[in-house]
Amino acid sequence: MTNTPSRKIVVFSGGSAANSLVDVFNELIERNNCTLSYIIPISDNGGSSSELIRVFGGPGIGDIRSRLVRLIPPTNAPILHFFNHRLPPSSVQASAEFLTLLDLTSPLYQPIPTPQALLIRSIFSHLHLEILKRIRPPSSTFNFQSAAIGNLFLTGARLLTGKL
Repeated sequence: MTNTPSRKIVVFSGGSAANSLVDVFNELIERNNCTLSYIIPISDNGGSSSELIRVFGGPGIGDIRSRLVRLIPPTNAPILHFFNHRLPPSSVQASAEFLTLLDLTSPLYQPIPTPQALLIRSIFSHLHLEILKRIRPPSSTFNFQSAAIGNLFLTGARLLTGKL
């Protein structure tokens, strides 16, 4: 006889505020022997998602990134910190910091093992190439201002593989 939970909880959530409820839901399912599913909309268009949608189309991935990062175990804190990091609010400083991600000089890479850092960098390199193909300065540029690094990474990965 299997001990399959008969009660289920489905969470419809969007926005970063739902992250604070993840621990509450996890406690609830453990106490009540329930299963838990998240349904996350891909219509996010705030923050850096709006710029990524403007230039590349596709779904808004900010809420998806936010939930994926919550799944990273605490033992991988450097990766968690890396993908949650936002570039500066100044457009010039944000562009400069993105370039440090491309040339592996960003201090964010220091605690990350080299093979993982190189993989991450390859995704950013592909994203950078796609940005260069699409922008037409001075009338059309890409604004890195306050961009979440995880959003940039997921977009680069989507463009590289052709699917989210």
